[in-house]
Amino acid sequence: MWVASSACGVCHTDLHFLEGLLEPGKIPLTLGHEVAGEIAEAGERVKEFQKGDRVVTHFYFTCGDCYYCQSGSESLCARLTGHMGFTVDGGYAEYVKAPARSLSRLPRVISFDEGGILADAVSSTFHAVRSVVQVRAGESVVVYGLGGLGVHAVQIARLCGARVIGVDIVEEKLAMARELGADDTVNPSKQDVLNEVKGITGEGADVVLEFVGLSDTMKNSIACLRRKGRLVFVGYSQDRIPTGAQPLVTNALQILGSRASSRYELSKVISLASRHRIRPVILEDSD
Repeated sequence: MWVASSACGVCHTDLHFLEGLLEPGKIPLTLGHEVAGEIAEAGERVKEFQKGDRVVTHFYFTCGDCYYCQSGSESLCARLTGHMGFTVDGGYAEYVKAPARSLSRLPRVISFDEGGILADAVSSTFHAVRSVVQVRAGESVVVYGLGGLGVHAVQIARLCGARVIGVDIVEEKLAMARELGADDTVNPSKQDVLNEVKGITGEGADVVLEFVGLSDTMKNSIACLRRKGRLVFVGYSQDRIPTGAQPLVTNALQILGSRASSRYELSKVISLASRHRIRPVILEDSD
């Protein structure tokens, strides 16, 4: 399938190639994995799409049959045939090639710009909140980092019925988080995160979603957890997790990692956005 790339989000992951955290699967490589557009050309055996259809691409080209695909962890596919913008050319181009099974229809109520960020910034956050850390109604959730993923984590955690605390050093992002449903916000450049979170929650948060991946933010995220609390890392850098095993064991903490999403989860966020349950937010410095 050839898709005319009408919009492609700029993900912070793309910068990891410049930083040396990631290596391209081939050189030269066209980056860009948050793609929305129209079908320009369909293969002869493709029946479910035709030229002109509006679509969003799921950027993992998976086998569909391995243990990971069958268990809903398609981003870990054991027989991946392509990873758009990582091992095969991506959407920072006029056209992009993708298998039909990696495409989802984009309703006309969602713009191409919004559709592009649904492919990663929203669906990856949905995966972290709903599938990995499994936020439940009544829980307290700290969203650490309110970039392109964090602002959607606020909304998804609220949909789960959680009390949400947004943390960021940029006042404009804190204001946006409150607009999108955050019950409380904390600015680490002006406030002590641990004291503020414990003042709001009592013992600490049930869940922390960490979208930054720096030593200080990781340290604070662990400290903000109550006993039996759950922390999921979505953001990352070259920094290491600054803790030993003892506090994890004595407080029975759960430390988890989350990677991207499944095609099913992408279809879910498209549905939520089309019904205005989630507002896709386009930021100039999206994560």
